[in-house]
Amino acid sequence: DPMTLLAGGAPSDEYDQEVSQLAPRVLRAASRAEVEAAVVSVFTEAFGSGSVPPAAIHLLVEGLLPLTTSEARDAG
Repeated sequence: DPMTLLAGGAPSDEYDQEVSQLAPRVLRAASRAEVEAAVVSVFTEAFGSGSVPPAAIHLLVEGLLPLTTSEARDAG
């Protein structure tokens, strides 16, 4: 829950749209930088510029890296 919305009572499907936008980009990412760029882009579009804490970005990137190509994981 990177934006702590679920803890605040948001529905369990709160991040479904962001996940659907991130999934294809992460699966074809060739580097950690591409994963991070995708996370920042999707969450900034959804929640506004500067609204995503750096710690949340870091946790999301770390959680998504296992889904990327081995080259992206190795380049991290």
